[in-house]
Amino acid sequence: IGAVAQVEHSALSEGIKSAIISLIQQYEKVEGLSYMTINGTAEQLLWGMDDPIMRILYTFKLTPSPRFALQTNGSTDPDALTKATVVHTGLDDVHMVNAYSLYHGRNSSGCWASHDANHINGSEGTMFGPITDRTISTTIYNEQLYRSIDLSYVSDSHFASIPCYRYELPQWALQNVTYNPTNAAYYAYKYTGMLNLTRCASNVPLWISKGMFLDTDTRIRSNVTMDREPNKTLDETYICVEPNTGVVVDGHKRVQINVQLQHFNATGYVGAL
Repeated sequence: IGAVAQVEHSALSEGIKSAIISLIQQYEKVEGLSYMTINGTAEQLLWGMDDPIMRILYTFKLTPSPRFALQTNGSTDPDALTKATVVHTGLDDVHMVNAYSLYHGRNSSGCWASHDANHINGSEGTMFGPITDRTISTTIYNEQLYRSIDLSYVSDSHFASIPCYRYELPQWALQNVTYNPTNAAYYAYKYTGMLNLTRCASNVPLWISKGMFLDTDTRIRSNVTMDREPNKTLDETYICVEPNTGVVVDGHKRVQINVQLQHFNATGYVGAL
């Protein structure tokens, strides 16, 4: 029924519509198929099962795939289903709710200079355990930063009349070794306020900062033309957590991706680069 309706509402000519509907109805009679319900194992329904009607629709570009799946898996990795992401349920420790045990089959990011820096812990940032002490940091693992970060309590707040605790990305997390020697594990030897992702990004000189270079080295801002000055309200990363449930009710992840460029000494058309 759904397949026929999809054809009827398509932009095909009436003749082609009629031919496709006829094919679908013949398949249903021959195969004894009923599209009011679909029977299959949990794995088939979630990750894909062969479907004759879907093949017909796919032939005429009416569906993006010839297979039916409730949960499509965009990974090309053949081991994608075995490289699971595992989180704690909180059964043994309620404060560990939603914290990673494995992230895509691993517990280490593998690109930093120490075991602690590489270790994946914390949650993905949408839910934590109940917060009994607001001054204790909440830990998240951010896949764009390839690292876990402790977010620091800033203030009590409200979102849609819901009382919550506001946590922000602390300055010390992105400071260079001059201000925070422990960040040597993140190769923070140059600019403060920026995270050097060069080794994590196959030696591409990528640097992560807060939006508009908020809290970064003043030498950076003085050498970059921007539309406006950094603004904590607009450029700060934060989350607001309802303390009893640990659920994040408000938040913004604001990171800026920067590429370091160097002058190339040459002549001709590229001499001014």
